[in-house]
Amino acid sequence: MPKFCAMGPQDGFIQPPYAPKMQQAIDSGLDDRPTGSVNPPSYRIRNEAVEYKKRMGINKPAPEKYQKLNEGFSRKIANAYEQMEHNPNDPEVAAAYNALVVESTEQYKDIIANGLNVEFIPSGQSSPYEIPTQAVEDIVINRHMWVYSTRDGHGQGEALSGNPLLAPTEFQISGQIALANDVFRVVHDYFGHAKDGIGFRAEGEENAFLSHSSMYTDQAQKALATETRGQNSWVNFGPRGSDNRTASEEATVFAEQKVGLLPEEFSNPNNPYSTDKNVIEETITGMKDGSIMGETFNMDGSRYTGGGIAVAVISKNFNTQKLTPEMVNKQIQKFIKNHRLNEKIGVFTLEETNGETSSIDLALIIPQEQRDLAIRLGAHTKQQSLWDFDNNELIYTGRNDTGFANKNLTMTQLRAVQDALEKGTLPSFVQPIERIFPKTNWRMNEEKTPLFDSLVQKKLYPKKRRKSVDKMTRKELVSNLDAMELPEIDARDLDNNDIRQILVDQAPDLFMSSRKFS
Repeated sequence: MPKFCAMGPQDGFIQPPYAPKMQQAIDSGLDDRPTGSVNPPSYRIRNEAVEYKKRMGINKPAPEKYQKLNEGFSRKIANAYEQMEHNPNDPEVAAAYNALVVESTEQYKDIIANGLNVEFIPSGQSSPYEIPTQAVEDIVINRHMWVYSTRDGHGQGEALSGNPLLAPTEFQISGQIALANDVFRVVHDYFGHAKDGIGFRAEGEENAFLSHSSMYTDQAQKALATETRGQNSWVNFGPRGSDNRTASEEATVFAEQKVGLLPEEFSNPNNPYSTDKNVIEETITGMKDGSIMGETFNMDGSRYTGGGIAVAVISKNFNTQKLTPEMVNKQIQKFIKNHRLNEKIGVFTLEETNGETSSIDLALIIPQEQRDLAIRLGAHTKQQSLWDFDNNELIYTGRNDTGFANKNLTMTQLRAVQDALEKGTLPSFVQPIERIFPKTNWRMNEEKTPLFDSLVQKKLYPKKRRKSVDKMTRKELVSNLDAMELPEIDARDLDNNDIRQILVDQAPDLFMSSRKFS
């Protein structure tokens, strides 16, 4: 992507001295001091970003602080970009780049509608901006941007085939049809750099990537990482990095243009700055003291906060009291290399063991429109229930198996399932529900609540059959009450103690409490 982007003598946020108008705007805007009826320019662009995300339904917070560059991590990214293959025909790569183009186009429409005038730098001429502060000042104060045309240079590999960023768009700049990469350059310099006055060297580019990431969906953000973080890390910390870091624009050796995706540990903007670094440890502590049942994580170890239905497809059981963060991370490393976006790691206690045994699962997040496929897959892998993140409730599959009877997919089967789900189906080895559950074996009671085999119950926890409701979380309480399907009772209308009382009163053989509830 970048040619002009990543070039300039300043690191990080633009440093003084500024032109007088720019200094006044930043003094007013960044210090949050009102300047009459007109919003400070820096806040105007920030507000435009907020409004765009509302319009697109993107609920991602902008970075709260400027990050110090982790050079060791950047060198790893540079190496990953060097090793990354040009693979535009890969379905996941193609989908990510298509999302990047579509969403950048929407951002560009907003930018133009809000009054920015964009012009190409005339072919063969040097940049009109002598220093980066002039570029930011031009955008913020003059509502104008000079941009380097992709046709005049696209880094190394200008004639690269299959690059969706080289496709023509509906827009014109300086009388020429703009390419998708031209549009992307504009929106990244506008929302990634000018919005917060972020510079164009190594640390500035990293922070521009972090800032702009919050305006893209997860799918598009992976392509954004390749085009910004990946290429800029290669420029500054790759084989030519030591020369590039002090070189002029003309002397800089740019990254080879490739269409591909970096491993998630490098494309995820939370790394290496994640505020969730201790979330696995906190989860395990809660599982051990019985205060929580578990959590679902992204492959970088951060908490999964999205929607969909989670279906465990590969599981391994452990003694809860011996569970450690290292054991969870070891399981993550087994799947992280070739994993797809919808693959997450779940860590949960097994209810039928009163929390004494826990399972670390590779789970697929399946969208709501494929709910029937999710239930069918869960029944195949012998899951009693699935978790619905959108509705915060359990979905029962109809199975009566315990957590010790899970049927793990092989890696070949996993890829077959993933490929089939993309086409809206499942492989033939995942049998239809009616074949999994012949009528004579459909082991559900009249309230449609799964029943545990009494012999298995006695074998697993003869002395601890009843579960204490005292330390159950709201999520656990609601799930248990919903599972009872009591008529005219909605858990969402009750407080936690009311639910605890109902559970103990209605199912004393399953639940107990050491307290009295008023």
